[in-house]
Formats: sequence, structure tokens, C-alpha cells
Amino acid sequence: MDYQNDPFSALDLVGNAPDADYFALNYNEPITPPTTVSSSVHQGASQVGIYAQDQMAYGDHWFLTGGLRQDWSSIKTVNYAGAFFGMAPAQQDDSALTGRVGLVYVSDIGLAPYVSYSTSFVPQSGTDFFGTPFDPLTGQQYEAGIRYAPKSGWISATLSFYDLTEQHVLSADPDIAHNGFQIETGEERSRGIEFETVVTPFRGLNITGAYTYDDVRITKSTDPTEIDRQPANTPSTQASVFADYTFQDGALQGFGLGGGMRYASAAWTDTTNTIPTGSLTFFDADVHYEVQDWRIALNVDNVADSRTQLCFGEVCHFSRGRTIIGSITRRFE
Repeated sequence: MDYQNDPFSALDLVGNAPDADYFALNYNEPITPPTTVSSSVHQGASQVGIYAQDQMAYGDHWFLTGGLRQDWSSIKTVNYAGAFFGMAPAQQDDSALTGRVGLVYVSDIGLAPYVSYSTSFVPQSGTDFFGTPFDPLTGQQYEAGIRYAPKSGWISATLSFYDLTEQHVLSADPDIAHNGFQIETGEERSRGIEFETVVTPFRGLNITGAYTYDDVRITKSTDPTEIDRQPANTPSTQASVFADYTFQDGALQGFGLGGGMRYASAAWTDTTNTIPTGSLTFFDADVHYEVQDWRIALNVDNVADSRTQLCFGEVCHFSRGRTIIGSITRRFE
């Protein structure tokens, strides 16, 4: 069983700004801070879920896993200002039964082909321009693949093929007067291939790699021109590689460091696929030290602080810059 409480508040102000050239933006141009409130919304959202899962084996090779989950969600929306101030609070209650089932065959040499099917239910916070809360995101996924993990343990790899459909997907409101708001686009379908691997050529060195090709298309929409288009900011190709080495003996025993890169191909800024974004490449690094049951680590994502502009309809923002995370971990056995 689990319980989630997700409060959400948003204050939107509007005002005039000078004209801007999307392809030659001047980030130092002064803009008068807006003072007119277009909306002020608060939501109280809660969700309760109960779930169970069972794994069954037939002999030493066949394994069947099945699970069910029942969810109840409740969202209350209050408009405190703007065009819909004074409107009665909106109450939205939803429930759903979801599940998953998977079958895998584990061979003696470490190969394991599998198939699975799953459904999903995720409440969505926020409202459209008219203060109406969004329906929960629902989905269905078929997946098939093969895993390889020999007993020697020097490599593990997974190649999978998936077909995922989601309903009540959000996208930017195309009405320029509703700048910054979202609407329920309708339905999206994602078909792709994923490959993941972890290789340990020798003690202390771990190399991880991942590749994804994702063909995402809008299959249902309130705007017919969006049909069979790609959703905004959805790259078709993503790849990453990371190597980490920990010294096994000597004065540096327990000390480790690593580095790698992440790549995402170009995408579109809107659902009509008219203005492309550039591809993204980031470099990451980490250092860590382990002694007995303690681990001290410093992770740096996007070492070079590379940034690009990402747009969602009329709203644009920078991609995340350099991020530094320090951690101290104590393991109990």
C-alpha cells in the first residue's frame, strides 16, 4: 500500500515584452516585470494505492510474474484570482485497476527471452486555461526482449522492443491568448528499441552503456494538424556511456572516479513540427571513496555547463546546467 499527497500552486502574471527573434535572442534585453494576474490556482491532490505481486516458477527455467494495483485519486482545485476567480471549487475523483504480467525463460547459458504487458494510471496536477483539472494519464505497454547475464558476471545486457500508448497526454495550449497553459492533446503512441549493458572487463572497472530509438507520434488530438506529428521536446535517439574505476589495493584502495557522456538528438519545439531544437551532448563525472560500510561521493552532471533552449509551445527555458550532488552513505548489514 502507498499514499501520496501532492499539493500544487501556480501564480501566472502577464505583461508586454519587446519583440524577439527566436534565432537571435538577446537575453540581456530589459523586460518590465508583469503585474497583471491572469490566474492563481491551488490544488490539493491525494492518491491511495493497494497492490500485490506474485512470481511463479515452472521447473528451473520458466518464470511467470503477475501483479494488480487499485488506485483512488482525489483532486480539489480552487481559483483564487484571474478570469475564473469566484468559480466553485472543482472536485475530481478517479479510480483505476491496473496490472502487469510477464513471462521469462532463463537458459543455462544466461540468455533470457521475455514478454510482458502492463497498464498504468497516473493523476496529473495542474489545470487548463479555464481552471479545469486534467484527467489522469493512462497507458498500455507491450514489451518483448532478451537479456544476457552469464554466471561469470562480467557482462549483463538487455535488448528490448516496446509499443506504448498513452491517453490524456498534455501539450501546450495552441491559443496564443492562453500562453503558458496546457491542454489534453489526446493520445500518443511510442514504439522503440532499447539497449542497456554493464561490462566489467576486470575488477574495479564498470562500463555502462545505453541506447534508445523512440518513434513517438500523436495519434489523437483536438487539432487535426497534429495527427502523426512528434510531440514537442521528444528526441528520437538517446545514448549514454559511463566508465567508473575503483582502486582495489594500494594507497588508493577504495578511491574511485568516473566519467561519461549523454546524447539526445534534435527534436521539435511544438506539436506541428515547424521549429527544430538542437541536439544535446552532456559530459558527467564523479569521484567517490569507500571504506568499510561508508561511501562518500561527489557527482557532477553536465560538467561543461552546456545549455540549450527548450521550448514548449510559446514557453521557452534553458536546459539544466551544471549540477553538483554530494552524498554520504552508510550501509547496514
